Amino acid sequence: MDYTQEDIERANRTSRSRGAVGMKAITPRYVEGVIGKKCRVLDYGSGKEAIHALHLRGKGYDVTAYEFGGNVVEGVHDTHALERTYEVVYASNVLNVQGNREMLERTLKEIKGVSEGLVYVNYPSSPNYTGVGVKDLENMIEKIFEVKAVRIGGSKTSPLYEVRF
Repeated sequence: MDYTQEDIERANRTSRSRGAVGMKAITPRYVEGVIGKKCRVLDYGSGKEAIHALHLRGKGYDVTAYEFGGNVVEGVHDTHALERTYEVVYASNVLNVQGNREMLERTLKEIKGVSEGLVYVNYPSSPNYTGVGVKDLENMIEKIFEVKAVRIGGSKTSPLYEVRF
């Protein structure tokens, strides 16, 4: 799907190598606890350094890192990742940095399109560029994936969801 250059640059600027990444990040930590090492996994919006994907790869998991725009690093990210499907797709600190509601919807549809039926996403309260609240996000997930959005962790204002479809 096409994103504006401004949308891409805004999302790219949120890539982090410190803070809620690595062992502190709730989404990949949860995913690691529920998947097998032979499971094909996509880290959607992995960030410039793909810290979560590389951490899981280092532990023997089959994880592909996907990123776009100026954050793509040769040898780290797979620019053809969205041409395949994955048993599990996760997006950690991704949905909240989409530039607006339409970009968020496109991102969720893109995630659905590469998933074979199991998705994990979180929705941190800050930063939030979408203008979409938690309840609206749940409704959006339920409409796009045609299943109930199940909160499995995080907090009331920064939830972690499991989506099985």
